Amino acid sequence: MGYTINGATVIPGSSTFIAVGAKGVITKTTNSGTSWTLLRSGYLQALNSVSFPTSTVGYAVGDTAVVLKTTDGGETWNAVSSPLDAGNLTKVQFISSTVGFVNDKTGPKIHKTTDGGLSWITFVTSYHGDINSFEMVDADNGFYLAKEGYIFKISSGVSSIVCTTVVAPLAIDFYDANSGIVVGNSVTYVTSDGGNNWSSPLDGCPIIPNAVSYSGPSKIIAISSAEEIILSTNGGTNWSSIVAATSNLGLSSIVFLDQDNGLVLGTTGMTYTTANGGSTWTRTTTPTLPDFNQLNSITSFDRATIWAAGSGGKILKSTDGGTSWSASSFPVTSTINCIRFISDQIGHAVVSNALYATANGGTSWTAQTLGVTPSQSQEVAFSSVTRGYFCTALGVIRITNNGSTWAAPSSTPSGNWYGIATTTDEQITYICGVSGSDSKIIKTINGGVNWTTLPIAIPSTIFYSIRFITTTTGWAVGTGGNVYKTTDGGGSWSKQASSTTSTLQSVDFFDENHGIAVGNDGTIIKTTDGGTTWERASEVTDQPLMSTLLLNEYSAIAVGSGSVILKSSNAPLPVELVGFTATHKYGTISLNWQTATEIDNYGFEIERKSSATGWQKIGFVEGHFTTNSPKYYNFTDRPTGTGKIQYRLKQIDNDGSFEYSPVVEVDLSGMLPREIEIKNFPNPFNPETNINITIPENADATVDVYNSTGEKVATLFTGKLNSSETRAFKFDGTDLPSGMYIINVT
Repeated sequence: MGYTINGATVIPGSSTFIAVGAKGVITKTTNSGTSWTLLRSGYLQALNSVSFPTSTVGYAVGDTAVVLKTTDGGETWNAVSSPLDAGNLTKVQFISSTVGFVNDKTGPKIHKTTDGGLSWITFVTSYHGDINSFEMVDADNGFYLAKEGYIFKISSGVSSIVCTTVVAPLAIDFYDANSGIVVGNSVTYVTSDGGNNWSSPLDGCPIIPNAVSYSGPSKIIAISSAEEIILSTNGGTNWSSIVAATSNLGLSSIVFLDQDNGLVLGTTGMTYTTANGGSTWTRTTTPTLPDFNQLNSITSFDRATIWAAGSGGKILKSTDGGTSWSASSFPVTSTINCIRFISDQIGHAVVSNALYATANGGTSWTAQTLGVTPSQSQEVAFSSVTRGYFCTALGVIRITNNGSTWAAPSSTPSGNWYGIATTTDEQITYICGVSGSDSKIIKTINGGVNWTTLPIAIPSTIFYSIRFITTTTGWAVGTGGNVYKTTDGGGSWSKQASSTTSTLQSVDFFDENHGIAVGNDGTIIKTTDGGTTWERASEVTDQPLMSTLLLNEYSAIAVGSGSVILKSSNAPLPVELVGFTATHKYGTISLNWQTATEIDNYGFEIERKSSATGWQKIGFVEGHFTTNSPKYYNFTDRPTGTGKIQYRLKQIDNDGSFEYSPVVEVDLSGMLPREIEIKNFPNPFNPETNINITIPENADATVDVYNSTGEKVATLFTGKLNSSETRAFKFDGTDLPSGMYIINVT
């Protein structure tokens, strides 16, 4: 799955698991974790917990007090209000569709809502340190765990200590109204009378638990940050190890569909499944990939056959555009920093102290003679079958003009080198890196024999990657989110606004317009105009992304830590929506939206939702199929009733695939109705006239008078007009010239 998961739940009455995590990820599975579908929250904050009280209504909470709500089973999410002055929210639990609780761990407070998140009150305040967790049994009664070593019982909203613990209690779960368990580092506390009394078995919890969960009346599972899973079959009295500590890939969430089938989720999508209530667990994370920590490089000579390589000397190969991968052999277990293929048979791989070559598609590899034993080797690149370049972070550069014999250049400027960009001219190549604390880029125009330093010494910056699409047009990326572009072969460089400050590790361009860059913290940025504007893509991992490859204008692959392989088929999106607004006037809603580019756009279904109805299709507007120029669309709706209504667009491609737009909301409360009765007498008048206004619904309004040239000459009223009365106004035109005057109500 690739996403770090912090919390998960099951949608009631279904077999659907919903999980939330880093980068605002919301994802679901309907086949117990075999495959996952990514849902969009629209937020980049970490989401820490999710709760579904009904089959359609759910809530997710996370850092910076974000609270999200869905009313369509998780397909779309919108922010609701946050508790006042809250910090990072670590848990959410809803008892019904409207009554719920959130934990501000370090606040330390538990907040409560009774109106579905529209407003919050402080339900509990801890005076004994952080609230590590809580569990409500109904709308007024529950328990919470205080860091200083206490289990508190909440009775009708009043808290009292029911147990003092030896160490901080960390996790809590209840099987029913009577049976509950609390665990901490080496301790276990159990209750069989609804939490009035707690006992501590001698065999305490043998791990530092992140979560604990019942799968049956006496079967309990606990998990840790060391990828440990333990099991008790007697209600917490004794524990046995099911999965021993194997890594620092933390497990964070336990969720059961029933007493047999469950999931454990954690860092980088770590997934374990059970079909026997937790007695045994099967690790299903990235089942088609070998188990190693990081992918550093991805390459393709034809953008169809793809290789990726990384730690442990592991090489992966895909022949179907990155959909499936198979492992390929390599003679050493050293970390591969770079892999490049120039044909289906000829390729090179860089480890820290050596360069390897293959002439048979990776079946066998041979170490190359460089004339020096390198260290911290970084990259290799070929501009033709025979001409290649090699660099290290310690300043070594080697070149070859026959594909096998490597030599030092006649002259090499000093520096630490990380990235190589060949061009359409095999004699012209660029290398980027750093010299001292300033960025540095060098260039050769004679196949690497001589090198010159280009004028781009950016203070406190390292360039890690460089890409040229022609001999003169290229981009360099690196620390601080820096992106620089040249169009004159490096003679001058311009800084581009990258929309990130994260270190960028890799950049690739398909043509002079379509590019992508990736880096630390799962950062992905993309451009469709040569970098004039860079857009922050929806990020789905918090792991560093080390290398990226654009397969075409609209498909990209990125690889990185945690064996992450991300593939996008919409980078940039086939239809790039740059604006969607809703305005209302006189009972009419005007929807307007704009696209920057379109690929295979069949059109847009317009959908509407109110408090009384779910999403309903109310119209359709045809698209422009394929276009690179901005297009403008509008749709008019005349809804009835009052209250808030929402609109969204369902953009449909010609192949039937679709994507939803962000949601826009309009409040009909107080909006002027379409029918307004306005009478004035006498008419014509001199110099005064009486104006009566009647409306069928209460509304806020302004009554103005304009002359025939459109100039406002008077404002008679601003305020609320009530449907139960006819409002009378007097207009005095003594100081105005004779003519026609217009009464306008807005």
